[in-house]
Amino acid sequence: MGAWYDAGHDGNGVPEWFGRLPAAQGAGAPSIVSGEDRRHRQHMRRSRMLMSGLVLASTVSSTAGAFKEHWHKAITQSALSFLQQPILASMLKVHDQLDAPLHFWTAGVDHWHFNDCNFEGSTKHINELYGDALGSLADPTATINWKAFGQLLHTAQDFYAHTNWIDLGQKTLVDSKLEEWTVISPYSTLASDILAIEGRKDGFRLNRTPGERVVLVEVPGRATTMRGLISGAAYARMHCPREVELG
Repeated sequence: MGAWYDAGHDGNGVPEWFGRLPAAQGAGAPSIVSGEDRRHRQHMRRSRMLMSGLVLASTVSSTAGAFKEHWHKAITQSALSFLQQPILASMLKVHDQLDAPLHFWTAGVDHWHFNDCNFEGSTKHINELYGDALGSLADPTATINWKAFGQLLHTAQDFYAHTNWIDLGQKTLVDSKLEEWTVISPYSTLASDILAIEGRKDGFRLNRTPGERVVLVEVPGRATTMRGLISGAAYARMHCPREVELG
């Protein structure tokens, strides 16, 4: 995960080097601007926020195994340290809540974590959170729901931590648009030879060598083998075919 992951942590599971980060510069402080200027700034703010989320998503673990909530917090605080501390703290708290092992109603919801190959549900969840986070930007009094944005980042980070996307040799974001994510439907094509494995599809044969993270997919009518995007099962086993799911 990189050398900085080996640093010590404080009582909240946050790396000690966070104390050496520069203080937030008051981003997001209220200001009085004209309606047109405010709408323009809101548009730019939205773009910057989405880009920050994409940066976070691209810096997560290069392994397909899940990482604990303090890694989520480390990534979020490292990338968004310019936010006001109360805002950042509310987002960091979301990571604790979502990964609390005793909270089945959060840690056990597959589409909040890209678990159990629930790619369609997870991408739809991200898009719903975009709406919750941004609210109506046409309303000058609207504010960003930072807790929803924190949850959105958690789910986006989990795509790279809980799936074999990196193991398939992918070095780009799965979705780099500054818009809602394209919904990953079952057996949709994500790259030239990568299929999103969700459930079973007649005629498709799946094979994963034990200990390996690459799924080979034989597609009816196709001469060459494709590869499958998969994730692991945490609680329920409804979407990942058992013979290829990650442990």
